[in-house]
Amino acid sequence: MMLLILVVTAFGQEDYNKWMKRQERDYREYLSEQDKEFIGFLKENWINVPVSQGADPFQLPEPPKPAVFSPRETTKQSVECPITEQPRKSTKVSRTLSSGQQTFNQPAGQIQATENRQTEPRLGTPSLRIDYFGKVVTIPEVRSLSVIFTGEISNDAVADYWTRLCRIDYKVLLDRLSELSNELDLNDWGYCKLTFEAALKIDNNDRNRSYLLTWFLLVKSGYLARVGYQGGDIYLLISSKNRLYNVPFFRMGNEGVKYYVLSLRDSDRRPSGAILTYNDNYPEPSRQLNFGFGSLPKLGKAIDKRVIDIEYKGKDYSFHIDYNKDLINFYRYYPTTNLSIYFASQLSDPARSTLLPELKSAIQGMKQTDAVNFLLHFVQYATGYKTDSEQFGHQKFFFPEENLHYEYTDCADRAILFSYLVKTLLGLRVIGLEYPDHLSAAVKFATDIPGDYVMYQDARYTICDPTYIGAPIGEAMPKYRHMAATIVE
Repeated sequence: MMLLILVVTAFGQEDYNKWMKRQERDYREYLSEQDKEFIGFLKENWINVPVSQGADPFQLPEPPKPAVFSPRETTKQSVECPITEQPRKSTKVSRTLSSGQQTFNQPAGQIQATENRQTEPRLGTPSLRIDYFGKVVTIPEVRSLSVIFTGEISNDAVADYWTRLCRIDYKVLLDRLSELSNELDLNDWGYCKLTFEAALKIDNNDRNRSYLLTWFLLVKSGYLARVGYQGGDIYLLISSKNRLYNVPFFRMGNEGVKYYVLSLRDSDRRPSGAILTYNDNYPEPSRQLNFGFGSLPKLGKAIDKRVIDIEYKGKDYSFHIDYNKDLINFYRYYPTTNLSIYFASQLSDPARSTLLPELKSAIQGMKQTDAVNFLLHFVQYATGYKTDSEQFGHQKFFFPEENLHYEYTDCADRAILFSYLVKTLLGLRVIGLEYPDHLSAAVKFATDIPGDYVMYQDARYTICDPTYIGAPIGEAMPKYRHMAATIVE
C-alpha cells in the first residue's frame, strides 16, 4: 500500500493511470518462453491415439451370491494358504501449488496451511459462490477467463485458447484454489474436482470450455494433464500415480505414460476408438495425480441416519449410526482405484462418534478372538449382498463410510469395512487377500490360533472372510483355501 501511495504521489494520478494501463498492456502481451514453446507444440499436427476402455479390478466376475458357512465344512487342522506377489510400498508425493513457486513434499491431502490463511478473495474482487459437496466457498469472479471457444475444434483453436488465457491474470484464481485446497484438506483428486467446479461456474456450465479451463489450470498447477477431442467433445486427460479401473486410457511417448480420460460429471460420453491429442507435454516438471488420502476432506456436514440390527449368539443388537452424506456424494464421483487406498481410509467424525462407541460397548470384556468374531459377524450381516455389476453396472470399491449408506455390499466392500473396524477398535494388523474374483481379509493376532492362515513378512495372519456368511475366524472359503492370494496392505 505504501508503494502504491509513493507511485501515485511521484507521478500524479493521470500519470499513474497511464502507467497502470501500460502495465496491463505489457502483461497481456507477455508470454513466457515455456508458453511460447508449448503453443508451438499445440499448433503442430495432433495425433490419433487408440483408447482402451479400462479393465475391471477383478479378473473374473464376482460370485452372484455369497457362500454360506456350514459347520460340517470346518477344518480340523490349521491350513497355511498360499500367497503370491508382495505389495508395493506406498510412496509420498510432491505437489506444487498454483503459483508454481512453492513445493510441499507431503502425502496427498496434507498440504500445510499457514496460520490466519485468507479464506476470501482479494479485497474488492467480486466473487462467485460454489457449493462444493455441501461446503459453500467463494472464488474470484474472473469473467475474463471465460474465453469464447466456438466453432470446429482443432489444434489451432486449442492453441489460440491457451494463448488468450496466458494473457489474462489467471493467478488470482489459482491462488484462491490453492487456499481452498488447504482449507478443505483436499487430495489431488479433490483439487481436480474443485478446479472443474470453478471452471463450470466461470464458463456458465459450458462443457467444452469448462474442461479446457480445467486443463489449463491443472497444467499451471503443476499436474501432468492434457486435452484431446473426438467429434465435438473435449476430453480431460490425466496421468495418475495410481491405477484406475473402468476408466478409458491410452499411452503416450517412449516411456508409455498412461493417460486416463477423466470424467468429472455424470452426463459425459465415454470416447471410443481413437482420440486426437498433441504429442508433447508442457515444458516444465509435472506430477501425476495421486488418489490417496492423507486425511478426509473437510466438506459439508449433512447427516443421514442408519439403523443396523443383528443377532449374535441369541442376543439382539441395534446400532444407530450417523454418517456424512456430503462425503458419500464426494465418493460417488471417485474413480475406482488401488485397493490399498480404501484399506487406508477412515470414517467421518459423525460415523466414528456413533458406530464405534456402540461396537466398543458390544465387545467390551471379550477376548481378542471373540471380539474379532463379533466384528466379523457384524459385517457379514449388516447389509445384503449384491455384486457391483448388479448395483452399478461396473466395479466400484466402497470406502468404509459407503458401507453405512448403501443397502447392499460385495466382498471388497465388506473386507474394507472389517479391516477398518478391527484396526480401529482392537489395534490389530489386517491385510487384504485378493483373488481373481474375490477379496477376503486376514488378521494378525497376539498369539497363533487354529484355523486357515497365511504367512506374510514372517508373521501369521488368520483368515477372516466377511463374505463367507456365518463363518468364524480361521475359515477360508473352500474355493480359495488352496488358491494363491495377492496381499493388499
